[in-house]
Amino acid sequence: MLNLFKADKRKNEELKLNKNKKTLINIILLTIILGGILMYSGSVNRNKMNNLYPKPELKIEIPDNAKVTLSSKSNKYYLGENILVDFKLENTGGPAFKANFGSDYRGASRSLRYKVTAVDDKGNKVEDPYPGAICFGGLGSDFEVSPEKPFIKSLPILRYLDIKKAGTYTINITHDFGWKENSQKKYPVGIIKLHLIPDFDIIN
Repeated sequence: MLNLFKADKRKNEELKLNKNKKTLINIILLTIILGGILMYSGSVNRNKMNNLYPKPELKIEIPDNAKVTLSSKSNKYYLGENILVDFKLENTGGPAFKANFGSDYRGASRSLRYKVTAVDDKGNKVEDPYPGAICFGGLGSDFEVSPEKPFIKSLPILRYLDIKKAGTYTINITHDFGWKENSQKKYPVGIIKLHLIPDFDIIN
């Protein structure tokens, strides 16, 4: 009877040990898979970003009466302060046109179809804080833009630009709009100049 009890005990211990081994193996495999995913996403080149989210079929020619302007509540900000720039797509006169936005944000820190670049007062390019950004689509829709009804979107600039030093920055923003670009017609670009000052200075 005692021997039978000991045999059952050993069997239970072996089953428990095997279960622990399987759990450990599963954890190791999951870690390897997640590590691979992170390495891949971190190595994605920004130049390939157009393939990382679904975009609308580009069928519409770029309208002659489309214009992009940028504005902000101030032209001076503390270094590190949240900066919102209003991106406005305007109709300068004439027939209304359609522009497509969205489908570019799910799982990302920003809307990826907006192309934001900047240089400092010496011409040095500002780096992208998330160069390997990817996303899984999202909702998108067409907007009809008339002279009376522009499209406006506030963009958190520090999600696009890694500004680390005080200085004057010239910022360019555009979008594909769901339009077809060619050598004769380019996407409209908005330009704004902002001054970043150290946080111990006073904005006049």
